[in-house]
Amino acid sequence: MLLVKTLVISLICRRLRLEFNQNRCDYYTEIDAAYLHGLDSKEEYSYDDDREDAVDNLNNIFKKQITVKNFHDEITNVEQDSWNILMLPIEVINKIFSYLTFTDFGNLSRSCRSFQDYCYDPLWFKEFDLQPYWQKVDKFNLQCLSERCRSTEKLRLSWCGSSDTLSSLDFSSFLQTISGKLRCLYLSCCRFVDQNALILITKVCPQLEELDLSSCIDIPSETFDELAKLTNLKRLNLYRTQITENNFEKIARSCTELMHINLGGCFQCTNFDEAMKYLEYCP
Repeated sequence: MLLVKTLVISLICRRLRLEFNQNRCDYYTEIDAAYLHGLDSKEEYSYDDDREDAVDNLNNIFKKQITVKNFHDEITNVEQDSWNILMLPIEVINKIFSYLTFTDFGNLSRSCRSFQDYCYDPLWFKEFDLQPYWQKVDKFNLQCLSERCRSTEKLRLSWCGSSDTLSSLDFSSFLQTISGKLRCLYLSCCRFVDQNALILITKVCPQLEELDLSSCIDIPSETFDELAKLTNLKRLNLYRTQITENNFEKIARSCTELMHINLGGCFQCTNFDEAMKYLEYCP
C-alpha cells in the first residue's frame, strides 16, 4: 500500500534537503520516494492547458493507494498526447541517456530537435571509443564528430585507418580540435600515426597520462625522443615499435610518473637489461 503525506512549503526556495532520522525506529522505514512539485511564482511560470492536465493526472496517480498489480493500468490512463519524456526532470533524462550506445545517440538525434540538442552535448563523450567501428571510420566521420569531442578525456582509435581511410593529416586536424582535455589516447595498430602525428601529439596533448602506440610501425626511432615531453605519462605501450634503448632512457628520465611500460616485440631494443635500469627514475 502506498501512503502519501503532503507537506506544503510556502517559502520560495531553490533547494531542499530532506533528512530522515531513523535512530528511534527499530525497523527500516522503507521510504520509496519523495515527490516534489512547485513553481517559482504564479506570474512568472505557468503551464499550458495540456501540460497542466498531464501533471494533474500524474499527481492523481501518486495520491491514490496503488498496488503493484494495478500500477501499470493507472499509468496507461494518462493521455498519451498530453505529456512526453521531456517533461521529466533533467536528472532522470540524463540517467536514461546514460544507457545509450554511440549508435543509439546517432539514431536518437534524428528524431527531434530537442533530442538532437541532448545527443550533441559534449559531456556525453568524455570517454569515446571508436575501436568497435574501426572499419567505418574515415575523414568525414572525424570531421562530424569533432564538435562532440571537445570535452573528451579518453579517446580510443585503435585499428582505425587500416585500409588507408585515414591519413596523418586527417588525424592531426581532428586532434587539434579535441585535444584540450585529453588524458588517455589509444592508437594501437593505426597506420596513420607517423613522425608528424607523434610530434603533434606531444605538442597539443601535454596532459596525457596514458598513451598506446603499440604496432605503430611507421614511427621512426629518432621521433620517440619527443615522448619525453609528456611528463605526466603513467602508462605507455610501445609494443612492436622502433624504439631504442637511448630513446627509452630519455623518456624514463623525463617521465618520472611512469608506472607501466610495454616494450615487447621492440626489435631495435636489443638489450632489455640495459633498458630496465632506466626505470630507477620512475616510482
